[in-house]
Amino acid sequence: MAFQQRNISTNIARFTFIVYLTWSILYAPLKWIFNLAGVGFLFYLPKILLLFVVFLYLFLSAKTNKPTLFLIFMIIISSIVSYITMRNMEQILFSVYIFIPFIFSIYFGNELLNSASKKYFLFLWIMCCLGLLLNIFITFPWAGTSVDIGGKEVYVAKEWATYGVSRYAGFSVASWSVASQLLALGTYLYCFTERKFYKFLYFIVTLLFLLLTTAKGPIFAFLIMGVVTAISNGKRYLIKYFYLPPLIIGIGLPLLSYIYWGMFVYSGHTSGSWLFTAETIFARMTVTWPLALDFIINKGSYLFGIGMGGIGSPLGYFYNGSDYDVSEFSFADSFYVYTFAVFGLLGIISVILLVNRAKNMVWGNADSIFSSLLILELLYFGIVDAPYERDFFICFIGIALANLYKRSKRTMTKKERYER
Repeated sequence: MAFQQRNISTNIARFTFIVYLTWSILYAPLKWIFNLAGVGFLFYLPKILLLFVVFLYLFLSAKTNKPTLFLIFMIIISSIVSYITMRNMEQILFSVYIFIPFIFSIYFGNELLNSASKKYFLFLWIMCCLGLLLNIFITFPWAGTSVDIGGKEVYVAKEWATYGVSRYAGFSVASWSVASQLLALGTYLYCFTERKFYKFLYFIVTLLFLLLTTAKGPIFAFLIMGVVTAISNGKRYLIKYFYLPPLIIGIGLPLLSYIYWGMFVYSGHTSGSWLFTAETIFARMTVTWPLALDFIINKGSYLFGIGMGGIGSPLGYFYNGSDYDVSEFSFADSFYVYTFAVFGLLGIISVILLVNRAKNMVWGNADSIFSSLLILELLYFGIVDAPYERDFFICFIGIALANLYKRSKRTMTKKERYER
């Protein structure tokens, strides 16, 4: 009976996962249609359903795992800190809402995947590519539109250009969103495909469509993944050295920007290539990161940060103070700054421990390879973006974390140690 209940609840979780991923891929047209039909509130049900399924599974199986318990504990502590520092329940609740996909995926882990997953992810990958391809030739009716939710203007889909280059969003809310979807799906298909021709095909096509989004974080993260897998056959021991640089850069650049804040002034966009310019990094170092860190440190603490809702969309939408213009830094544009804001130094230490586990993971099968590579991509992607709010991508990060936790480093032979 217990086995039957577990089976049923796992199937429900997989179905909910599929619905949620499809909802994420078709975010903009679905939101536009729901709003036109006057039932915009129904659009947010898929994410709420994820949390409901977790509670249902807990009731039926009483299953728990340490990563989920740790994450929930951190969220509770962070929520308490946030209420003490800002006393804004809207920010806290919206931040918890953002973390729902992460909680769901880290709770179920690999149980969300089965033999049919690859075909379904291939379909989603094609949908992402198709949306971007169509967007080159046509302007979607939902592009640039917004809806009013609780007195706040929320975009259905953003449309703009950088250096005269259009930032295509396809069926997603923005170019950075579809880029994170392609990053996760392209990496999955690459890792779970055996034939070299198809591996190469998935890599090249994914990279080409990533270039259309102009999202530099996902582009360089995917390129790094390609380099790592290219050297993995002959010199696998070199792979672990790819994990430390993004950690140093991701923590070091915002810290330096705060320490030397005021030495440089960002004067706005100038001419140049959108791909190779360092201008966007300079904008982050002179405006976004130092302002964000100043806000966190002044209102929160080094150890606990500022708490849930103290950065990202919750801060941008619901902050009611007048001492800071949060529109200049609320988006964070850094996985490391976002982590520090929500979880403080405890969160940064957790990231460092995660990196240590990922770089020492033995590549025993496609699951372990995918998990360690996805964490590697998170570190590079996170230098210039905050993947916590990339719903689709963070789902796969949760699965990778659950997989990393389960697969403790096994004893290796002398030959295996040499290969690493």
